[in-house]
Amino acid sequence: MAAGIPVNDQGNGWLKHFLRIVGILGLMGGIALAAFVPDGGSPGIIVGGVAVFLLVVNEVQIARQKAAERSVVDTGSGFRWLGGPTDIEVQDSQAVAVRIKRTPKFSAGILKGIVRRFEVWTADGDNPMCMTNRLAVNGDDPLAALIIRVTEDLKQRTARSLASGATLEGGGWSLAAAQLSVVRGKTVETLPFVEIDKVGDYDGKICLWRQGRDEPAMKISPDSKNAPVLAALLNEWVDHQCGASRNQPEPSPGASGMGRLLFERRRNEGFWLGIVVAGIGGAAGAAMLFDRNMMSLGVVLLVVAAVSLPLTVLFGRYLFRCYELGLTSARGHDKRRLLYDEITEFTYGAKRTFDKVGYAGTQVRLLLRAPSATILYSAKVQNMDADLDELRDRIARIIAIRMLSALRAGRTVPWTDDVVFLPRGLQFRRSKLLGLASGPVEILPYEQIRNVDLNEGVLHLYSKAEAKPVINKPSNTLNFFPGYFLVLSLQEPGLEHS
Repeated sequence: MAAGIPVNDQGNGWLKHFLRIVGILGLMGGIALAAFVPDGGSPGIIVGGVAVFLLVVNEVQIARQKAAERSVVDTGSGFRWLGGPTDIEVQDSQAVAVRIKRTPKFSAGILKGIVRRFEVWTADGDNPMCMTNRLAVNGDDPLAALIIRVTEDLKQRTARSLASGATLEGGGWSLAAAQLSVVRGKTVETLPFVEIDKVGDYDGKICLWRQGRDEPAMKISPDSKNAPVLAALLNEWVDHQCGASRNQPEPSPGASGMGRLLFERRRNEGFWLGIVVAGIGGAAGAAMLFDRNMMSLGVVLLVVAAVSLPLTVLFGRYLFRCYELGLTSARGHDKRRLLYDEITEFTYGAKRTFDKVGYAGTQVRLLLRAPSATILYSAKVQNMDADLDELRDRIARIIAIRMLSALRAGRTVPWTDDVVFLPRGLQFRRSKLLGLASGPVEILPYEQIRNVDLNEGVLHLYSKAEAKPVINKPSNTLNFFPGYFLVLSLQEPGLEHS
């Protein structure tokens, strides 16, 4: 019989060994305390008893985990569920529901892996078969083929059954009679298929847009039961309606003139801080009015509170919005908008911060300039913001295309302070004396670039002729990412002349 793929992510495997060591040391310490220390009998028995209890509980938990271990064999038309009292064989056609949950795992703000949990329900079982694996960053999923096949088979069967009047049930939603129903508290909202013209993943949700509307009409959790099947069905419907490639309907300007709203970020720290300061200042000022010696200061505090409160209401909130065609920002009456095609300068920086406890978040800064306006967005996020990263890459590619066009036209294209794109290669200077000085000008032909590595905010560019990187550049400089994508595209020999 073929060996199965283990599908039990136990996590914290070191913990059981640590508890074993602590328990054994505690037991030995209790025995030593009772045997060799005067009047140590009772304390020794207590220490030893606690150690034995810890060892027993730990071993029972290990035995339970051992008994619950499962593995899976992909048969090509289903899978065998190995382990437990009996082995079970399931055909793809027997799956009645699926759920896929991917949980990123970070260490000090750096992505270290993903825990993927795939659940399959069959008609004769109330509980799902759970397949959990810890995947390396950019690593292959050992169950990828199985997951795709089972989900696709269920989607096709669901499409046929919906036409016959069946219902697809999910977590807080249902699909039937060519319309989607979502439960919102005590109300049920419905969205007919014919009104859906875009489906996309933003803000960690499956977002659905109505025709002619900017903001999403509904948002579904991708971790909910049958959400992968729902997303596949809706994308297929949109493709059929639009006659376009999957999930890429043409953007329409909509009411905003910017296309559909993809995601937004709000910052209200200044608002709440201003409210607190105005409240405390007003209360303190009012109290001081009853003291003749403090009356003048009290009046000053009341005036400051009265002035700061409306300023806080007007300018304390910041709204940053990303649309299909561009971006907007708003703080009070200051409203700005930029189309992606207008952006000429772009800077993105992400810096991890630490305090006495450890990792405290990542400070993200996004600066976009165009002849018409400048937009700045900054915030502290935990670990990462996938939507901002995708926005960064989208804008960078748009500018990179312009840079490539200029390069093909025979023009030089400046990148960082001492790196320039030439039609025949990359012109640069090596840093010397800890970055305080630069070496002579060198030119590296694009076909001689061996590797480009962007790691923890620093670019390392390698030549085929040298083992060490010849260029090291931080990523938080002006137009770094457009140049980065341009370098990647120019590694193919002759591309700069095509």
